[in-house]
Amino acid sequence: MTVYSIREDQLWQALEQSVAQLSARPEVLAVVLFGSLAEGRLSVGSDVDLLVILSQSDDPFLERLRLYVPERFPTDVDVFPYTLDELRQGQPLARQALSQGRILWRRAGFEPASVI
Repeated sequence: MTVYSIREDQLWQALEQSVAQLSARPEVLAVVLFGSLAEGRLSVGSDVDLLVILSQSDDPFLERLRLYVPERFPTDVDVFPYTLDELRQGQPLARQALSQGRILWRRAGFEPASVI
């Protein structure tokens, strides 16, 4: 469901809550916002794109999509939950997110740019 009329401040508030939930999970190392909202190009029909960097995961990627999507978000969210090993193997979308996105949260001592 894409919301066609939402205030940007509502999105930022929802993001803040989602980041708090994700950061409470010990395997989450960082949350990076990328795409239109991060670039200040939010428009009607925009979704939210999040890169979630994980220390590790035994779950298949498609299962992780379900596990890390924020609950009760006011618009569509595309979540990309990659492990450090997957990022080091080269994920073009993740590289773009890390180079052009906005780090919303990172675990102390972890530098997201170190994996690209």
